[in-house]
Amino acid sequence: IMSTPYIRIDDLFSDRDLKLIDSEIDKLADKFTPLYFDQTQIYRIEMDDLFNNRRGESAILGILQGKLYSEEVRDIIKSHNDLSYTLYDMQHQFTTNISQLREIQEYRWHVDIHPGNEVKFMSFMWYANDDFGGGELIIHDGVKEHIIKPKRNMFILMPSYYKHKINLPVYEGKYNYRTTVNGFLKINRS
Repeated sequence: IMSTPYIRIDDLFSDRDLKLIDSEIDKLADKFTPLYFDQTQIYRIEMDDLFNNRRGESAILGILQGKLYSEEVRDIIKSHNDLSYTLYDMQHQFTTNISQLREIQEYRWHVDIHPGNEVKFMSFMWYANDDFGGGELIIHDGVKEHIIKPKRNMFILMPSYYKHKINLPVYEGKYNYRTTVNGFLKINRS
């Protein structure tokens, strides 16, 4: 039985997959658009919109889908004791974004569940880089805060109803941004 409200998988992708993902992120650099959430500016590419029913044309979407539904990841998810993880075996879809926090900003407390035609039950985040200080993901499970230090190629999966935030990153590396591939597992109501 796991003692955290989230699942963490280090080194999710192989070196070969990382090269393909990095290359695609670099090629898509001009596709990022600014969005504002509660006074925080995030740059995002909505991959499902960009590849509109052509997921196979994206290295990121193909590699991520292969990993999310692999036996290795399924076994890890099934071993977790939170009720939300039992929904994983139901028929569902997932949406994927590439997000960047640029400049000096944090992402305040929020949840990923919002009214609409879909039910988001799991949120995921994969770190493309870690050449920055700070930028910790903090998840509040209703009892305590869990602090997760970003690490390249680390994958986090958590129930979408948990409150979470991202601390202020301090940029130290080649780029002045924190890049993640993130998204949601969801069930459509319609």
